[in-house]
Parts: sequence; C-alpha cells; structure tokens
Amino acid sequence: MSPPPQVAPPPRAPAEPPALAPSPAADLLCGLRLADARLTLSVRDVNRLVPAVSAWLDRGVPAAHVARTLVSDLPDGVIFRAASLLEHRLTEWLPPPLPLRPAEEPRRVRGAVQECRLCGLPFASPSEASAPAPSTSLVRCPRCRTADTWTAAAPRPSALRNVQAPARLRTGAAASGRTPAARARSGAARALPR
Repeated sequence: MSPPPQVAPPPRAPAEPPALAPSPAADLLCGLRLADARLTLSVRDVNRLVPAVSAWLDRGVPAAHVARTLVSDLPDGVIFRAASLLEHRLTEWLPPPLPLRPAEEPRRVRGAVQECRLCGLPFASPSEASAPAPSTSLVRCPRCRTADTWTAAAPRPSALRNVQAPARLRTGAAASGRTPAARARSGAARALPR
C-alpha cells in the first residue's frame, strides 16, 4: 500500500486586526504618534493600554495631562517597545484618587424679593420665621430699618433748644477771631492808597 498523499493545508487568510473600541482613552493613545512618531502603537497595543489610561481619566486627570506624562522625557534614539514603555508609565505613575469632598451644607433659601415701602428699593425678605407679616407692619429694607432705629434714639429738637455750641464749633466772626478792633484795623488798611 502506498502512503496517502499529503494534502497541503489551505492557505490561511490573513488575520483581521482586532477592532478598536472608540473611547477617549483610545483616542488619546492613537494621538500620541502626532506628538512623537516613535509612539506609533498597534491596535492590539491600544486595546491593551486602554484600561490603564481609563484609570487615569477616572481619577480626574485631564487627557492633556495624561498625554504630556506619556510623551515627556522619552529616551533618545529608537524606542523598540513603545507599548511596554507606556504601560510602565501608566501603571507606575498613576496618581492617587482625589479625596472625597465633605457633603456641602444645604444653601440657605432666601425669601422672596420685596420692595421697601419707604425708599422703593428691592430687597430680599428675611426668612419666614423672623419676618413680620406684611399686612400688619410696614415693609422696610434693612437700610430704612436701621435709619428708623437711629432716628428713634436721637434726641428731639425740643431737647436741643437751650444747648450752646462749644467755643471751637462757633461760626462767623467769633470763630475767626475777628473782634471789632481787628475789623477796624483791616478796614483802615484797605482804605490806604497803594
């Protein structure tokens, strides 16, 4: 018996490159070759590095900062394993996550805007608990309420009738030291021919 003839295996079709899933991390890695041609990556390398770049982006690092970190301080000459170099940088230089912010206190809700009945300016009404009912009281802005407090505490004009101003506050001839004798001398000086 003769041995069966050897059948050559059918030629293999070239393997289709794996698909590149579009994402911000993949776009960043594909764009590195624009900054430095030595960082041209294959589709397989990009797919392998996408999770590491996504970890940076998830920690709040801007994409421009990630790209700058990967491209800066590259060795001189040919880079034989660009994907390994980038993988090392992405894993070893991964920044820590940002600290959690404490919960913010709820903002104080201001009351509705009202118009002052005295001056007509708008103002935010105080909180509902301390606000007087608008129907029973005059609605006034803080400036008018302060002015009303000052005028209520000020003495009335009747109390000021018999009060004399101190000597240093006097006005007119007495304040300037112009006595009748001084006025006569200055009048005589003006009358002399020049």
